[in-house]
Amino acid sequence: MQTPHHNLKSKALAGTLWSLGGSVGQQLFGFLVFAILARNLSPAEFGTVAIATILIDFLNIFGRSGLTDVLIYRKDLSEVELHTSFWLSVFLGLSAMTALWLGAGFAADLFATPDLVPIMHILAVSTFIYAIGVNPEALMRKEFQFALLTKRTMLATVTSGLVAVLLIALDFGVYALVFQRLTFSILNSGLLWLWNGYRPAFRFSFPIARRQLAAGVWLASSTFVNMAIPKTFDLIIGSVLGTAALGLYRIGARYLDLILDVSIRPLSSVALSSFSALQSDAPARNRAYLRVLQLTALLIYPAFAGAALIAPEALPFLFGPQWATSIPIAQILAFSALPLPITFHNPSILIALGKGRSILVLSLFDLTLSLLVAFTAARWGVEAVAIGYVCRNIASVPLALLLLGRSTGLRASEALRALLPSAVCTFLMVAALLGLRHSALLDALPDVLRIAALVPIGLVAYAVPVVLWPGLLADLLRFARRPKQLKGDAALS
Repeated sequence: MQTPHHNLKSKALAGTLWSLGGSVGQQLFGFLVFAILARNLSPAEFGTVAIATILIDFLNIFGRSGLTDVLIYRKDLSEVELHTSFWLSVFLGLSAMTALWLGAGFAADLFATPDLVPIMHILAVSTFIYAIGVNPEALMRKEFQFALLTKRTMLATVTSGLVAVLLIALDFGVYALVFQRLTFSILNSGLLWLWNGYRPAFRFSFPIARRQLAAGVWLASSTFVNMAIPKTFDLIIGSVLGTAALGLYRIGARYLDLILDVSIRPLSSVALSSFSALQSDAPARNRAYLRVLQLTALLIYPAFAGAALIAPEALPFLFGPQWATSIPIAQILAFSALPLPITFHNPSILIALGKGRSILVLSLFDLTLSLLVAFTAARWGVEAVAIGYVCRNIASVPLALLLLGRSTGLRASEALRALLPSAVCTFLMVAALLGLRHSALLDALPDVLRIAALVPIGLVAYAVPVVLWPGLLADLLRFARRPKQLKGDAALS
């Protein structure tokens, strides 16, 4: 007979596996649909929907106001608390939808894009649909029903993607993207209500609503700041340089995002579990952090460098010749991999140590720096903004390392030393591929065959020094076995 302790660990492990598997599958399918749409839409059309999506994502945060997490963290939920949070989410969702509807004209004027008005009017409905999913999602997450949650997202992703492809084939143009987003919202919330037994009643408590909002506002504010950091560059490009420039920038960024989606983003849940389970053992926790940095760099450095080197062939092949201007943008953004292991995993270890104030300080610093850099760089064009984005990421490393050192005792030199093997091996790979590109060996090949030749050669050129680097693979293999033992325990800490 399983004990409650063992049962919880099993649920946590199963939930993690479902989340990881579902995430990779969704991202690959989503990228395929994205590529099909990109081949049939112009940069300006992509940029227009990107602006509407960013504004809606911000209003979605207001529409839920952290209520999902508030319900999850509440140990014993009463019926009146559940019903109060539902009607509160209805009110907040209707408010967000109304704000988007009424603000569509102002946004269209700000970005000099009249087509933004009907798009925002249609997508405003999705903010209300998203908001009313608070209760069923919170209850399913409290009950570790991650399998159903992942199936829900997968079904919504696939169905909305197929709707978008069908609408593109029927010449709906930019509205294929619009109805893809709306379809996803309807299914994503609708399936929650279908599969969860919660049904609202007309019960509401103002004191409980105030308490829920007071707790949720801080969570929502943190989410808002973290979302605003990367979206700042998009909004400033759209307002200063126009929707076509934003479309070009988004394609260059999306080309690299797939690498993150299928590699280090799934790794982050394992990292957080490991840090949390080891929080009382500082030496072991610090060793785990350094190994996570090392593993992340081992994956991300060659992937981003390789993607940049094959971008002249890969981008037109994937998205169409109209996106050739995005090639230098993608190549510039690839340099953002350099600080990525540190900037990506720093929040995880700070969360595990309960250093919420440090995370807020770092987030506010990044947001302020993003605004300053994006506004300054925009006057010189979209490629200058891409350079600014990379510089902003690198500039945030000293503060991140300072906060890391104060929280863990790790020295900056230790963290940077963990990145050295991957950086050196990636440099050797890049040198080999650049030498091959500048030779005449590949000139006669079509783009697809040139990619097919460069990728395996790059893998070999990277794998050889990695294998020969003393102790590197042995250290990483020892760490890779540890999270399997810790995932369940982290759920109980």
